[in-house]
Amino acid sequence: MLNVRDKFYFYFFRRKCYTLTSQSSLDKDACHEKIVLDSVHHVIIQDEKMISNCSKYFPNTNELTISDQRTDRARRSVIDNIDHIIPLAQLTKLTIDYSHRPFSKVLDLLYSTPNVHTLVFKRLSLVSTDYVPVQQSEKFRLLSNQNKIKQIAVLFEYSLRNIQLFINLCPQLKQLSIGTSNNYLESTVQFLLLETNKPTCYLSSICIVGIDTSLSEKLKTLIGSEKLLYDYSIKVIDRKFYLWC
Repeated sequence: MLNVRDKFYFYFFRRKCYTLTSQSSLDKDACHEKIVLDSVHHVIIQDEKMISNCSKYFPNTNELTISDQRTDRARRSVIDNIDHIIPLAQLTKLTIDYSHRPFSKVLDLLYSTPNVHTLVFKRLSLVSTDYVPVQQSEKFRLLSNQNKIKQIAVLFEYSLRNIQLFINLCPQLKQLSIGTSNNYLESTVQFLLLETNKPTCYLSSICIVGIDTSLSEKLKTLIGSEKLLYDYSIKVIDRKFYLWC
């Protein structure tokens, strides 16, 4: 929430995207003066430490990309600070680029952005011991019941357990985009085929990026041999393998 003492100054700003850097966020002369940039629809935060002293406010932002690659794991919450520069409830697209943050930080962010329908994972830190306790937590249960996420794109080298976690977290998911994981692509596709057969599953579109001809034929054979889908369509366009079911 914004501080009532803040003074607002509207600046003419043409760009739709704004990247928060150490140079742009630190403004010692503007303690309670908020510069309103109402043309910005996408804010990119490259480091969470830049948020607290940011003198900008983005009232019309609906997309947030947040990245923090520092190796320290300080147990600090940035949600309150972000809400001072962006109305979190307004966000509809969220991109996560975390290399050194536990998945609980992602849950905290999702909990504060209830209207996000598109979720992109560029990088994510998940250790094997995280999966069970995370999914048994009260926050995970609440989020899985309440979130509105319909689209997920996974841009990092995922495992089957990553995909299972995302499916469990987002039961309303309709579209999933993944890459060609070296070790887990076939097992992931088999898992997704089983999921689409469940009456509670909304998943109807799967896109696999980076497909060559050989892998494309292999996937077609796999999907046909599993005999789990009776009404489906496959197209390969620009090295992207699309499955609609």
